[in-house]
Amino acid sequence: DEVSKLAEATSENSSQIEKLIRENRGMIAGSGKYLEQSSDMLSKLNQSISTITEEIKEVGGLLSDIGNTIKIITSLNTRIAETSHSTEISTQEQQIATTESSRTILHISETAQDVVNHSLRIAESTKVINQLSDELNSLIKQMLDEKEEGAA
Repeated sequence: DEVSKLAEATSENSSQIEKLIRENRGMIAGSGKYLEQSSDMLSKLNQSISTITEEIKEVGGLLSDIGNTIKIITSLNTRIAETSHSTEISTQEQQIATTESSRTILHISETAQDVVNHSLRIAESTKVINQLSDELNSLIKQMLDEKEEGAA
């Protein structure tokens, strides 16, 4: 009887062990699938990280290019400002020179007008002197004629 119970208990235990082994094998097979899926996911994740890393490097390069471009633009703006300032100074100097030239031309014009006025006065004086000279010559001629008449 006890052997029978023992045999039955052994048989039952064997069935349960067999069932547990099947379940373990199923779980192991499922775990293998999960491990494979996890490995695939980790591989995809690694690829995504690599892609993101490359994109970040590219963006970093672009940002560096933008920074260099900004430096170039800033330098050009500085040069333009300096050139504008230089042009402004040159324009002011030209304005001063033009004003001075205008004053000089005005002074020359006024002086030339004075010369013309003096020349006109000289011409009038010369005319008067010529008239007086003609009158003097006429008087001298009369005196000489009277002297010759008186001596003759």
